[in-house]
Amino acid sequence: MKAKKVVNILTHDMWFHIFSFTSIALILTSFFIPPTGIIDSSVFMAVGEIFAFAALWEIHIAIKKGMDAKISHNNTTIEINNDES
Repeated sequence: MKAKKVVNILTHDMWFHIFSFTSIALILTSFFIPPTGIIDSSVFMAVGEIFAFAALWEIHIAIKKGMDAKISHNNTTIEINNDES
């Protein structure tokens, strides 16, 4: 039973892990591409966008499971509740 639960967790978070590993690979690769040791701002922008997609995927999964979700950035807040009236 435990092995099946572990497999479900791994497949559930598969996209999150793919996005995370891609972001980390971009940062590490940027150290070895000329100019060596300097991370360009475009790499940071790409990593931020990839992490945003990973977060959106996790929110999508949470909503499918019936959980509440809240996203805040500066003065913008998006809240999704599963309250039934």
